[in-house]
Amino acid sequence: MILDANGITLCTYFPDSKDVQHWIASPDFSVVGKYLLPYFDNPWKSEIQTTYEKKN
Repeated sequence: MILDANGITLCTYFPDSKDVQHWIASPDFSVVGKYLLPYFDNPWKSEIQTTYEKKN
């Protein structure tokens, strides 16, 4: 979960995939939505994926 002055983002990870579903909402709910971030190989994404896998 990422929370800042502009809203919140919840990240949903899937057991058999490295894709991530992002759910977003602004504080007043004027902006609400979701988007799927397909896996792609880069250092930033790899670090997050490695941390998630170690947790489980």
